[in-house]
Amino acid sequence: MHEARLYTCRLAEAEGIVFYDVPGLDSGLAKHIEESRDMLHSCDAVILIQRYPDLRGAEKDLIKFAREGDRHIRLEDKMFVFFGRMDSFATRDAFQRDYQHAVQAWRDEANLPNTRIVGGSAGAHLVLHGMAESETLKDLGDQQKIAADLCRVTGENTTDLETLKTLTGIDTIKNTINHYLNHERVAIVERRCTALFEAILRHSEDIYRSVRTHFPEDPDEARRRLDEDRNLAFNQWWSAHKDHLKAGFNAYYIKELSTEFSSNTVRSFNQRYEEIVRDNMAQLPARAAVQRDRKFFSSMQHGFDPDVANREWREALYRDVRQMIQDIAEKLAIELEQDTRKISDFVISQLWGSQRVHHLLVGDTHQFQERLQ
Repeated sequence: MHEARLYTCRLAEAEGIVFYDVPGLDSGLAKHIEESRDMLHSCDAVILIQRYPDLRGAEKDLIKFAREGDRHIRLEDKMFVFFGRMDSFATRDAFQRDYQHAVQAWRDEANLPNTRIVGGSAGAHLVLHGMAESETLKDLGDQQKIAADLCRVTGENTTDLETLKTLTGIDTIKNTINHYLNHERVAIVERRCTALFEAILRHSEDIYRSVRTHFPEDPDEARRRLDEDRNLAFNQWWSAHKDHLKAGFNAYYIKELSTEFSSNTVRSFNQRYEEIVRDNMAQLPARAAVQRDRKFFSSMQHGFDPDVANREWREALYRDVRQMIQDIAEKLAIELEQDTRKISDFVISQLWGSQRVHHLLVGDTHQFQERLQ
């Protein structure tokens, strides 16, 4: 079972009060200890049912948890102790000895006033009010036995039931707690709220002072200063990063455009140039012969004129040669553009992959090809 909820009309006077029955610090289960710690952190009152006069591990843990969980409220301001099983003592002196020992122990350990420590018997209260179950009656006895035990321990000599009920201590602890809830608790809650408000105000002032040093109260001034700070930060960053980029470009330049590499590149380019020229020149004679035959045979249909045919053939050959040179230039331009693209790709890789870099380096691609040609 994780949780049990009790609904009763007997606690109607305590409006707005939440009661926690902690599992028990002396249960030996780590889960119970942790649950008790969490509950004690936020409570406004702590009621302890004590059985022995000495403060044992459970009581000391309760003091520790209550103090650690609430830095604003002292433990003695919200602690109540019910020293139970009063009717089990043989004599009044025996009870007073243990009771005073408990009072002194709480005063030494938690500075708890003796008005917050009440001696009594919960079992006797149940029996005298007719609320005890059969098992409780077997353990404690009937009303006559309870009355005799209470008179023996308190020194009273009465058989009046109402008077005996007041000797159980339940009414005393109840009235003490009710007075606390109706009067003293207001000051406790006020103290806690004041402490929280002061903490919020203190943190807010710290945030305000911190922000004010960077952002003025005027929005336009704040925006202007923010832009200036951003520009300054960017310039500082770019100044250092620019040196890094220059070093990378220099290393690339030395590697790609060194004397040996440049010689190899030029040699390779010359070889490609010679291959392109050789291929086009090899095709030129065949094309020239075709043009010659076409011009000569076409001229024969209207009367052969050697001068005209020779001139037209040479003009056609001249156009063919110019077209061949244009084709060579286009092919070489493509080769040069590929080399340019290698350099451009390197620069793009250094400048965050921006495609604008290529346009800034070569401009319009079509015009660049024309310039290369």
